[in-house]
Amino acid sequence: MENTRRQNRGKIAEAKSLNSGLDDKQKEQGTIMGMEQKTHFSVDKSKCTRCGKCINVCSGMVIEYGQDGYPSMKEFERYGWRGCWRCEHCLAVCPVGAISIFDKKPENSLQPPPPEMGSYMEQLIVNRRSCRRYLDQDVDPKIISRILSAMASAPTGGNSCGVEYTVIDDKERVRQIWNIAYAVPHLFIAHETLVLERSS
Repeated sequence: MENTRRQNRGKIAEAKSLNSGLDDKQKEQGTIMGMEQKTHFSVDKSKCTRCGKCINVCSGMVIEYGQDGYPSMKEFERYGWRGCWRCEHCLAVCPVGAISIFDKKPENSLQPPPPEMGSYMEQLIVNRRSCRRYLDQDVDPKIISRILSAMASAPTGGNSCGVEYTVIDDKERVRQIWNIAYAVPHLFIAHETLVLERSS
């Protein structure tokens, strides 16, 4: 195990050494993909007010003021904790819609909620009720797609998005699963552990 760890550390060190040996000419020729190319991060300078909100909200701290005084994205090793989180917060917080990233444009994004949204959420929670009677019909695929699209924006640790959803949109298939679940309940109920003690 220790030998394997040493080999891995050696490979990492070798890779870093190779990267540091690349000259500026190779970067200019596109051998190394720049951050703006990688994330498609761009700033509309005709709109940007240089307020710094995109910089302050960047969890990976990879956005900074460039030499021209406008936000730019610095190089990072990888997506995640040590680089861009792909959270798109920079796009969301820009008050003038000057930020674009991952080919997503502010004009094609949903508008921020109104200030009174907090009271709306309170009303939704207080008035929530469980539904135990359903219509005997399949759910409209458009509704399912809209729900999944919203769920894709749900927060995850480090914005890793390591979540997978399984959707069964056929009521007959759901009924088959329901019948199996209740016909053979032990498949879904943890077995109790029987402990036998020795008699003295």
